Amino acid sequence: MKPQAVMCAGAVQILCLALGAGLSARIQAAYGAESAPPSEAIEVFRGRPDRPEDVLTGEYLTDETGQPIAHKPQAHPYLTRWYDGRRNLPLAVCLGRPLTEQDLFLFRLMKREPRPDLVAIWEKTARPSEREQLTKDLEDAVRAMAQVLTLAELGPSQSFQSAAGAMPSSASELDEKFIRFLKYPVYQMIWIEKVLKPSVRIEEIDLIKYYHDHVGDFYKPESVRVRYIFFESSPDASVSDREQVEARAQEVHRQLVGGADFVELARAHSDAPSAVRGGELPPLQRGVSFEEFENYAFDLPPGGISPVFRGPGGFYLLQCLERIPESQTPFQDVLPRLREAVERKALAFLYEYQLNRLVMRNRRSLKTWRLRDLGFDDALIEIGPYRMTKGEFLSLFPQVIGEAANLEAGIMAATGGDILRGELVAQIVEREGFGSDPLLQAADGLARKIRAAQNALRTRLAVPLNFSEPALRTFYEKNRQALGDQPLWRVLQFDAAVRNPYLRHPSQMAALSGELRDLFQKTLDEFQSAFREERARAFEERMLVGEQLSTAPLTVALIPEDDASTEAARIRRWMTTLPRCLAIVGAASNNDFLFTVKDLGYRSYRDKAIYEAVKNLRDGQLSRIREMPDGFTVYFVERYLAGVPAEYDSRSPQIRREYIRSLQAEVLDRLRAEIERKASLRIQLPEIGSPRE
Repeated sequence: MKPQAVMCAGAVQILCLALGAGLSARIQAAYGAESAPPSEAIEVFRGRPDRPEDVLTGEYLTDETGQPIAHKPQAHPYLTRWYDGRRNLPLAVCLGRPLTEQDLFLFRLMKREPRPDLVAIWEKTARPSEREQLTKDLEDAVRAMAQVLTLAELGPSQSFQSAAGAMPSSASELDEKFIRFLKYPVYQMIWIEKVLKPSVRIEEIDLIKYYHDHVGDFYKPESVRVRYIFFESSPDASVSDREQVEARAQEVHRQLVGGADFVELARAHSDAPSAVRGGELPPLQRGVSFEEFENYAFDLPPGGISPVFRGPGGFYLLQCLERIPESQTPFQDVLPRLREAVERKALAFLYEYQLNRLVMRNRRSLKTWRLRDLGFDDALIEIGPYRMTKGEFLSLFPQVIGEAANLEAGIMAATGGDILRGELVAQIVEREGFGSDPLLQAADGLARKIRAAQNALRTRLAVPLNFSEPALRTFYEKNRQALGDQPLWRVLQFDAAVRNPYLRHPSQMAALSGELRDLFQKTLDEFQSAFREERARAFEERMLVGEQLSTAPLTVALIPEDDASTEAARIRRWMTTLPRCLAIVGAASNNDFLFTVKDLGYRSYRDKAIYEAVKNLRDGQLSRIREMPDGFTVYFVERYLAGVPAEYDSRSPQIRREYIRSLQAEVLDRLRAEIERKASLRIQLPEIGSPRE
């Protein structure tokens, strides 16, 4: 038996161990006697043979050091989430038509985006902090889909409205192949739902075995709900300062014992982030916090208040709210969840097994590893009646050609494998009569719009998407000045903020903000003067030791590329050393205000926000103070490097292409603005109940 066959058969043997003999025997009966492999098949499936083999290329799988790699099972989003978007909630309105939950799911699935079921993840998230980020991600995903749909309308009109399987005369054969490629994940989901899933039968003995094998998943240890107040005290603080903090904590403790409200005192005095919630924490289990905190949390009765005790970073006060005893969920209470979990696990193994079985048993030819040797019209991929030439492959997937016309082997193998598996599954789905499934028809219409948007983008981009070497050289010579070394600014970001603004009364913030700005400006003036003095002293010291200083301005082109060069090391050290006078900024912090410094490194015109602030600045100059939601920000230019033009042959392919990408980005920005105006997108996420922390 070939290693590939052993690997696939081993999937079902592992299934026997995971789910019990009853379920695995029924799967073996459904898919043939060869599903019962010899005992050594288990070793092959787990990736422990000396030389595992790739079922697609026949090559042995090793890592960069030549060691064999472990087997990585196939996956499909539907197998991990049981979600297909068929509920179809409305999410937005674009171009006068609603964009629904199903539209977004199919769009992200066909684009191979992570988390295609973003709506379901957002819906199940209860914590407000996570919900806020997921809401932003969800809105960004809807806008990305709206941009594609609007861009499709901007392109030349094409009758891409036919049902699945039909080929409109205005759509080229190349377009049809790419549309089919986009639909492969949907074909695979239909295959799982309509072909694989009905063949798996779950009986009670399988559920009982799964429950006992995963009994720990249904156990909840003892936990406790608590509130606490934290009084920060630095380990470096003096004895008198620590005593003052402890005295403040003891005073709060006396108020609590006297009947004061814990929530109000926590909001007023706690230095912990939980102060905004009255000091309350999520349910706490043993082994999570430090010993003293945990002992008081579990020893206090509900409503009890601990004495003041010392811990990491300062002093603590604790109140127990509720004790939650340990519990074990009985088998009958989790029966529906168990059935779904067992079925999902069985389908995951069966999906991989059947995919590999299709690859081995069907006539196919995959020559991506011979791409350079093939002619433009030679067949690169053949799977039954399906045929794709080298020219079609490069036209549809130009990203396989990297810098300096090098072929990206990883991208070629991944794309070729995606086409091979997807086409084999698609042919089975169509033979079984499921090609007219409503979900597949919806995917077909959306895939045609994605392709139309790509065609519209190609016609509207002023800069070609891919350059041959002669065309790149011609373009470079026409734009030699712009394609030279771009000016760079080494930028430091100074931030000033009010400490613990959530503990301040709103009436205090206006006065504190004005005081903060005045102190910030004074600190910046002192820093700038100290920086100039430090730079002058450094210049004199280099002169005294006899260093030859060039009178020419320092530019990127003057920095040698040889790391072994003493001069190169000296210049790099000079460029990367932060000024010692930065201590002035840190020393300006006090109990009310916090001053911080970030080294942003070298920035160019591509960093739009920072470039606009520093483009007219040179060494030792400050930008204007910007008012931010939480304070003030200013940029300081520690070093300016002028740009110079350069010859084509002296520039690396990466530098040449970076400028081309920047031109494309500018064109795309204009297109995006036009799309947003035409889309008039209105997003209204569905109501699913109030989240809780």
